[in-house]
Amino acid sequence: MKVKNVIVIGSGKIAAACIGILAGQKVPMTVVETEQQPLSCVRLISGNLRLPYQSVADYAQITKYLRSIRKNTLIVSANNNYLFPGEVLNKRNLCIVNFHNALLPAYPGRNAPTWVIFEGEDLTGITWHIVAEGVDTGEILSQRAIQVGKDVTALELTRLCMDEGIKAFEAICPSL
Repeated sequence: MKVKNVIVIGSGKIAAACIGILAGQKVPMTVVETEQQPLSCVRLISGNLRLPYQSVADYAQITKYLRSIRKNTLIVSANNNYLFPGEVLNKRNLCIVNFHNALLPAYPGRNAPTWVIFEGEDLTGITWHIVAEGVDTGEILSQRAIQVGKDVTALELTRLCMDEGIKAFEAICPSL
């Protein structure tokens, strides 16, 4: 599928970094932030790059928007809590990739770094994958491992995962 448009959907550091990486690809991009944040780095980078930006917390509105897309579009889901419904996933003109802060298939869903620490794991990592029906399922595009230190906190591990996720996205971006 030849991409004609990119949508970054999510919030926080990893979404902002993906926007910065994608900005050099010379493909029209829109940014949708799903969580209201008063000091949003996603809104800031979107403004600096003069990208169309929407802050939309209403998931029904996001679904309606995504259903309306006609061009071949890459959707990058980064730190995003919106679950793409089947009617969006089944659109042939959309390719949706998602960042997950664990090595899938272990620890799908939210708060993976906390669960990794709770379970006493020595190793975790990140996964970029194609979104399919089911939470954190779909073809794996990239995985990178991270050692879990004995005294690491969930916040520290989350930050390590984001940093590694950004590096991995830089590596896979040209092939998307």
